[in-house]
Amino acid sequence: MVVDDQLWTPRVWEDVRAHYNWGPPVPPSFIHPGDLAALMADAHDAS
Repeated sequence: MVVDDQLWTPRVWEDVRAHYNWGPPVPPSFIHPGDLAALMADAHDAS
């Protein structure tokens, strides 16, 4: 909820790095998880 004291103007963030405007930089593991191979293997587990 946005109260009157906190009026804001919505806008579209065109830049690829737009999410960096909302907080600290994300760690590299957010983009390239160290356990990606294991996650992919679990996603395709036949059992």
